[in-house]
Amino acid sequence: MRVRPRHIGSVAVAAFLALALAGALAPAFGWRLDVVRSGSMSPAMNVGDLAVTSPERPEDLALGDVACFRTSDGSHVCHRIMAIDGPNSTIVTKGDANEEADPYAVAFGDVEGKVAFTVPYLGHVVSFLQGPLGWAFIILLGAMLVFGEAKEAIVKGGAQGPREGGE
Repeated sequence: MRVRPRHIGSVAVAAFLALALAGALAPAFGWRLDVVRSGSMSPAMNVGDLAVTSPERPEDLALGDVACFRTSDGSHVCHRIMAIDGPNSTIVTKGDANEEADPYAVAFGDVEGKVAFTVPYLGHVVSFLQGPLGWAFIILLGAMLVFGEAKEAIVKGGAQGPREGGE
């Protein structure tokens, strides 16, 4: 069976639209899509993976969960929970690839959720699409789809000129 290029394009467009829809709808339900940008959680999460974070109350987190939180400098980190201090409402975290625990306790109020799952390599695609070349690619892809459909309609006779008699 021969795969036609048009079908490959349709599958690629469908996959792209599914990714865009997931990215657009995730925040509406409290979910986050984060690109893994460091190797501190390797091998569980590698640079370029996409971490999908579910909303989670800090009180419901458990030892071993990978919590995502904001640090004092505003950066976003996902590390494994090593200890929970309920009375002080803090957690102690550590990157799997790091030798020691993080040098700060994370306040419950800074916890944004926990990693539900990761998608290997998809973060590279997301990073590309968020950059200037990615936007150019999206615009070019859209133009190619519009012009491709118009060309196909003309070639197949779908685009007809005005009828005689004014109708």
